[in-house]
Amino acid sequence: MEDYAANLSMMKQCRLYIDRNLDRSELLEGPALAAHYGYSYTNFRRIFLRISGYTVYEYVRMRRVQKAAMCLRRGKSLSAAMDSAGYDTRAGFRRAFADVYGISPSAFSETRGQSMMREPEIAAREDFFVVGYRLPGPEQVDPVETGAFWIAQDFPPVSEKEYGRIGGGAEMVGVWVTDGAGNFYLFGPGVSRVRYVPRNMQAQEVPGGKYAVFRVDKPPDRPLPPPEPGPYGTGSVPDNTMICENFRVTWYYALHQWLPDSDWLFDRDRIAFEYYLDDTYLINVPVKPKIE
Repeated sequence: MEDYAANLSMMKQCRLYIDRNLDRSELLEGPALAAHYGYSYTNFRRIFLRISGYTVYEYVRMRRVQKAAMCLRRGKSLSAAMDSAGYDTRAGFRRAFADVYGISPSAFSETRGQSMMREPEIAAREDFFVVGYRLPGPEQVDPVETGAFWIAQDFPPVSEKEYGRIGGGAEMVGVWVTDGAGNFYLFGPGVSRVRYVPRNMQAQEVPGGKYAVFRVDKPPDRPLPPPEPGPYGTGSVPDNTMICENFRVTWYYALHQWLPDSDWLFDRDRIAFEYYLDDTYLINVPVKPKIE
């Protein structure tokens, strides 16, 4: 059986490589990517589809359009958005954008994508704790770039018995924390009190108060080709690329579009967090009134 772990690692690096070179089309053709990672094109194409649920062409097109959309959200021109994503013609850019977002880039640009976002609910939260896996983060944390950070990360080993002693339910929470060692991300169950912390996990209090709660759309799972022997034959997989994108654009809307025009300020004395339960994905931004 082929080395699934090695292929998974290669694909993770390949997706990062694609993201760094979205404006260089010549590097992102399937044969060029296969050669870059030392695979035959036939094998590379099959592995890419099995792991990601996308063909190389579909994935590259989606990431290029998503990069252009983020440029438009930030108020950049259509020409700048096209250039950032490596499109040479307006017709090709318009067609690809509409395929991914369902509207033209000019219509998207008019509202900087706000017409596609939901207004938040202002809700009161009680104090709670996260007992989470500690994942090292980048030197600078920007939720727009690091939303849903847990996806595709390597979690430290924790036995099922130890995990069960935490006492949490099905709800999972993701939160960024900074200490003397730098930035790190905790991902694990939320609990009302800390009963037990496994060796490779850490507890963090999340103070209560008012939060602007933004709902994040969960994309449908990506279908895979017919099952084959080995770990690839799962039928369908969560569309982690679109989950990350949906979190990151919602973070951008919350912090850079909704918050400045609202009656609220970001409360920097408390902690923002992501919440996951089945198909419910939420971003919780701590807020306080602009005028007390």
